[in-house]
Amino acid sequence: MPPKKKFAQRKLNVFYLGKVAWNFAHALLWSEQKFTDEEISKAKEHLITHFRESTHRRKALIAFCERIILTKNYLASKEQSVLPSPAIWLNPKYHQGFPETKGWLQAVEETRKNVPGHLKHYTVLANHYYLYCLHPSKGILQQCHDKLVDMNAKSLLQSFYTTIYHFNYINQ
Repeated sequence: MPPKKKFAQRKLNVFYLGKVAWNFAHALLWSEQKFTDEEISKAKEHLITHFRESTHRRKALIAFCERIILTKNYLASKEQSVLPSPAIWLNPKYHQGFPETKGWLQAVEETRKNVPGHLKHYTVLANHYYLYCLHPSKGILQQCHDKLVDMNAKSLLQSFYTTIYHFNYINQ
């Protein structure tokens, strides 16, 4: 078995990050939809570009996951909300899509300066998804479960389990 540091570095390559980010977004935003290989490939290309341009890939994946959770919650608050296909929505030039969520996360981070812990359960979920993608284990699942329950964020548990199921069994 390779040393943990080398293993983690290998798994933080942009192609792997594109794959796990796609799985996360697909699980939470488009779980009921099937896409062609071409659509999935185009969506992953956008994600690979996103991570290639990031200076800190771990932070970029965690922020990506938080932005997807924000989007999921936004959609849940609307009566009729439909996202375009992932190939369009994840396109950095489509400003009503994923690029718009950058401002949403910045607003959350600004609020956190004055209200420590504001939506911190999103970060907990995102961080544990990242950890699980590096080293899948029951311990990480239990740790996330315990933290979300302690934070009284049980509603996010289903999202976490959905993303882990998707990572393990759908994994496109």
